[in-house]
Amino acid sequence: MRYSASLDQSGNIFQCGLGNRRQYGNLILSRFPIQSDAIWYLYYPDGYERRSAIGAVVSIGGTSITIFSSHLQHGSGSSLETIRYFQAMDLMEFINLYSGPRVLMADLNAIETAWELQPVRDGLQDTWFAAGNPSADRIDYIFSTPLPVARSYKVASDASDHDALMSWVTLEPASAP
Repeated sequence: MRYSASLDQSGNIFQCGLGNRRQYGNLILSRFPIQSDAIWYLYYPDGYERRSAIGAVVSIGGTSITIFSSHLQHGSGSSLETIRYFQAMDLMEFINLYSGPRVLMADLNAIETAWELQPVRDGLQDTWFAAGNPSADRIDYIFSTPLPVARSYKVASDASDHDALMSWVTLEPASAP
């Protein structure tokens, strides 16, 4: 398990009943050995909460794959779209520090066609489409380097205000770009 606290503030007993600390961020859970990890802080202007990404190099059957988790700025409006665009650029800068197979699992808080996600779409494949699925209403994504994707689907849950995703990828390069 690896965790990156995007927000880490002192709290009080009246804030969410959490007591002395208010903290949230990104988490990577793995049943495979984590070889290394890093945290990357994303762009955020004054008055907005800090956002981050976490990356972890995981060994699966002797093959290293780097897994990333992030959560971009929420909300609608042109200023928030611009913030997400700069965060997406920062996110890709972090991901491109690594080589080999890479998978990004993230709440990007934007629809599939949103212009602010272009830096991610330019650098990685959307596993949803790689699995042959049609367009869908979603803000959570799984992107990867060109890896074969067997399937990808939504997971309905009461644990969140939107559906999660699940994708099956193979750790060998895809034959098609």
